[in-house]
Parts: sequence; C-alpha cells; structure tokens
Amino acid sequence: MSDAIRVCGLSQADLRRDLLNLVTQEGTTVFLTTHNLSEAEAICQRVAVIRSGQELAEGHPRQLRAGMSLEESFLAMMEEG
Repeated sequence: MSDAIRVCGLSQADLRRDLLNLVTQEGTTVFLTTHNLSEAEAICQRVAVIRSGQELAEGHPRQLRAGMSLEESFLAMMEEG
C-alpha cells in the first residue's frame, strides 16, 4: 500500500496532515469525499458540490463562497437546486 494513505486509526488532524503532504510535497491529486465543509476548505484547492449525482458548482473554495462561508454557499446552492 505504498501509494495510499492508511486511514484506519488516524485522527482528523493526522489525516489532514498526510493529505496536505501528498498534495504539496508530492504533487499528488487527492479526491476527497466529505460532508465536513471546513475540512474541504482547509485541504482542497478545488471543490465540487454534488447533489443527487449532479454537479452544482465547482471551483476554488474562495470562488464558491463569494463572501459567504463555504457552508453558507452550499446551503444556498441546495435551496436553488
């Protein structure tokens, strides 16, 4: 399992550290699925919001939130979609 991170038993802080290491030091792309929007904003350079298999929005977290928190932006998209 040399190309993957073992997540069993890792704290969120340890997992975040390992993911950031992969992205920044090794130039690896990581596909992260999460409902924790703060975590997504802290780790990801690009975020896609998907609802019922349909992409509602995609871009840098700062672009998506446009003056709102990522969570507020997400809730607004859910109301529109």
